[in-house]
Amino acid sequence: MKIAIAGGHSKKAPGASKYLDEYQCDRAFVAKLIPAFAKAGHVVANCSNEKGTSNEELAEEVRLANASGADLFLAIHFNDGSGDKDNLPTGTESWIYQETKSELAKNIGKKMSANVAAAMGTRDRGCKGGNYYVLRKTSMPAVLLEVCFVDDKQDKELWDATSWDALCDAVVKAVAGNTVKPAAKP
Repeated sequence: MKIAIAGGHSKKAPGASKYLDEYQCDRAFVAKLIPAFAKAGHVVANCSNEKGTSNEELAEEVRLANASGADLFLAIHFNDGSGDKDNLPTGTESWIYQETKSELAKNIGKKMSANVAAAMGTRDRGCKGGNYYVLRKTSMPAVLLEVCFVDDKQDKELWDATSWDALCDAVVKAVAGNTVKPAAKP
């Protein structure tokens, strides 16, 4: 499978931060995911970019993804709970386009949220439907992963305690349709 992947935001439009910095974390995760996907036999197109504003960065992500001929688009982000209406600003979730008919996106979205939550020991907030630009405008099935909350101290500690191997394995297995068992925490 060919996967277009992007770490969200840019240096000039860095996203959320508090205990974790979204831009630094998503770029580090994407840098580890690319070789993990390649090792699993996937071809990867990195659509991360450094455009100056959020709108420009998102438009470039979509342009690069659509031009890549990928079978799946994966956006890596970290959440900010300050505006969370369910008042549970912790855990892992994924998003797919609310009007998608793609079973691939639905299945990968569910597994990705569950797998990353299991690998980290965070709450699985599930796969949700949304109208985010990168989900709506990409020409292939798309999943946006919110790894954890930058403004939750426990999520930060779980992120720090989880190995790159466990995180990458969780995502790669989700794309393959497999689940992971919860990792033992020290």
